[in-house]
Amino acid sequence: MRPCEEGLPHFRSPTFITHNEALAKACAQWTSCEALALDTEFARARTYYPRVGLIQVFDGETVYLIDPLALSRLDPFFDVLRERSVLKILHASSEDLEVFYHLGRTLPRPLFDTQLAAPFAGYGYAPGYQRLVSQMLSVKLPKAETRSSWLQRPLTPSQVMYAAQDVIYLLPLYQMLQQRLAENGRECWVYQEVEKLLDARRFHRTGHSSYRRMPQAWQLDPRGLEVLRRLCVWRDEQARTRDLPRGFILQDAVLLEIARKRPITSLALKSIHGVPVAAVSRLGDTLVSLIQGALSVSENELPVPLPNPTAARAHAALMSKLKLIVSKKAAELDMPPQVLAHSRLIESLVRHAKTEGSDELPREFQGWRKDVVGDALLATLRHSSEAVPTA
Repeated sequence: MRPCEEGLPHFRSPTFITHNEALAKACAQWTSCEALALDTEFARARTYYPRVGLIQVFDGETVYLIDPLALSRLDPFFDVLRERSVLKILHASSEDLEVFYHLGRTLPRPLFDTQLAAPFAGYGYAPGYQRLVSQMLSVKLPKAETRSSWLQRPLTPSQVMYAAQDVIYLLPLYQMLQQRLAENGRECWVYQEVEKLLDARRFHRTGHSSYRRMPQAWQLDPRGLEVLRRLCVWRDEQARTRDLPRGFILQDAVLLEIARKRPITSLALKSIHGVPVAAVSRLGDTLVSLIQGALSVSENELPVPLPNPTAARAHAALMSKLKLIVSKKAAELDMPPQVLAHSRLIESLVRHAKTEGSDELPREFQGWRKDVVGDALLATLRHSSEAVPTA
């Protein structure tokens, strides 16, 4: 690849990296680059961890396709990810970061995410790669291989083309976005958001907190929540150990029903709708033990009730007032209102004001959001004559 007259890269056949020596040589070259465009192709439909099938790298001249299925080690590549003098550019990087962290406990720093940066530069909310390339560079990209099997070998010519195009436009996108961000003074806003992506705690979540995000979990009483929490922790451990999706162990709906009924014998467990007979035979004793453990917890150690998601409807006027503040500020900044504060974030602010007091903003509103919109929302909450929704 080399820049063309319009500043866009010309396509030429990518270079495949299928030997450890070739990877080490390429990585030695990449450490002297100012920036690299990166992407990954992976599968995880039947596994807990993503199974990476391809890693794409574009250095401004050549697209490299790293074949992790053919290599015995990727350490030189992880060294490049850690090289602070090389900017790593990705689009919608969240899942790619998970791939890198799972493979090498490594995250790319410094990082620029073109999807994350786009709304700060006036290009809409969370645009897909194809849309952003079309919008900013007037290039139409195919979508034929979006759901392709990247673990098959050999890759088809169409897959190779698709994989290469996923990175060749990232450098010009970055250059244009960075210029717009410098002009409107929002570079630091973007990098604050990037730091959230690079928080390694995101990749260590367990059932200890995931139960709170489960649909209908708010309907459970504290005892039922403790049952659900223990079931989710156990399921997460099983999924990681066996490298299976959580739902392959037991579905969310089944865990919720167990938490509602709280059977304390294998026979009672069999009567619960959705519990596979085979699961009772294999896991009955374990599940019953988890339930009994939850039932023995003292009242003061139980989880607090989850907020009723419908409670905010009783305070629609207050929510509308806060959303209007966000919308007006977003219009002033030529930014999507969801970037400033989406509905769930506003609801969490209202709940926070009730449970923690209204003198401080919750963590999600710290940083650039505090000055831009957080303080205005908090002031409205303070002076509102409406009651704040209960937690």
